[in-house]
Amino acid sequence: MNSAKNLTEVPIETKCSSLQVAIIKTILYFDVFKYPITAIELHRFCQNIHANSEEINEAMDGLIKRNLVKTMNGFIFIGNGEAMIKRRVEGNLMAKKYYQKAWKYSKIISFFPYVEGIGITGSLSKNYMEKESDIDYFIISKSGRLWVCRTFLVLFKKIFLLNSHQYFCINYFIDTDSLEIQDRNIFTATELVFVMPTFNINLYNSWMDANSWTKEYYPNFPKQQLFGDIHTKNYRIKTLLEKILNTSLGEQMDTLFFKITLRHWKYKFKEFNDEEFDLKMRTRKNISKHHPNGYQTKVLNALTEKILHYEEEFGISLS
Repeated sequence: MNSAKNLTEVPIETKCSSLQVAIIKTILYFDVFKYPITAIELHRFCQNIHANSEEINEAMDGLIKRNLVKTMNGFIFIGNGEAMIKRRVEGNLMAKKYYQKAWKYSKIISFFPYVEGIGITGSLSKNYMEKESDIDYFIISKSGRLWVCRTFLVLFKKIFLLNSHQYFCINYFIDTDSLEIQDRNIFTATELVFVMPTFNINLYNSWMDANSWTKEYYPNFPKQQLFGDIHTKNYRIKTLLEKILNTSLGEQMDTLFFKITLRHWKYKFKEFNDEEFDLKMRTRKNISKHHPNGYQTKVLNALTEKILHYEEEFGISLS
């Protein structure tokens, strides 16, 4: 009788509410990046469940009392908090040195033909940088001219920036007719909601509306505000170039640049199968994604391992 009872009932100390599970999984996600979060951030970042700050604080208190999560100096974490807090504080201070650079290069990018929208992504969008970190940009081009837009920017980087990536990493393009992002998972949702728009706030809002599925992962996360104030006046050269290229010449150039790049990447990354290539190097007329290191897969695998380790350590199911 007792053995049957033990098999069918879960001890109360190993149970967590759905909100507490969401809190743990949120902390574990940012723990992948060794990034402890604050109570205010936990409310914004809390995954999968819409809850107000009082509900989250109450759920957090229960987790802290059971030593399922830890706090120190205003940060919430799982694991060795002291080292992570020190790392985060230093990274936040480093990020402040990069914001002006990010705005400066966003302004430069905005002058290029067919650039319709710009956002800062990657670690800087999370207010964190290290000495060797890149500034990543997400660029939305005018429909039908993505590859003209991208090629001009790549040539600028190679010629005038000596191919430096540090302040000018342009690794993701979409066009205005393809605002919805194909990959739907916690990694992609995180990258999307954290994007800091630097140019064309109206297009950013349309982009986020087209990706409202991110609310399933981050129901409490608000849209971002415009970072900086880039004006669209004095774009005479851009306007002139677009007028010249809004012809069959522009269409032919766009197709040519697309085919050349696709052929080059297919050869350079020939070890990727079709599925890997599409995930890491998605190359279509309306999309250009250049993530050969497969960071998305690495993060999702690391998260899975952290969840399994946590479940084994505390005897709690997070599924």
